[in-house]
Amino acid sequence: MPERLITRRKQTWLAIGATTFFCACTWHNVEDLTIEATPPPLANEMDCPPISLEAEVLPIIETNCTVAGCHVVGTSLPHFETTDQVIAFAVQIDHRIRHWDMPPRPAEFLAREDMKTIQCWVQQGALDN
Repeated sequence: MPERLITRRKQTWLAIGATTFFCACTWHNVEDLTIEATPPPLANEMDCPPISLEAEVLPIIETNCTVAGCHVVGTSLPHFETTDQVIAFAVQIDHRIRHWDMPPRPAEFLAREDMKTIQCWVQQGALDN
């Protein structure tokens, strides 16, 4: 009986360990494994045309951030539903997208051009324009 108990305990711990190991890192597809490890470089201020919050930044935020379950009322995340909220979190938005934190997988990462648009807007003072 004691040997059986020891064997059952070993099996239980082995099952827990295996489950933890296999669930600790999950990948939705092979592209997740090949994403660049370093964020794109900061946009050079000389390369930045004037960026409009209303015309250029908000459409990116609306398409990628203010979607159901993300940065909207009713979630624990910061809300980006008004220009004041987007401006207040401008630096954090720029940092998170450039370091591949947002949008979270399995959503697609922002296109580099969209990232550059947000970077330039932040470098220009995150103006309400």
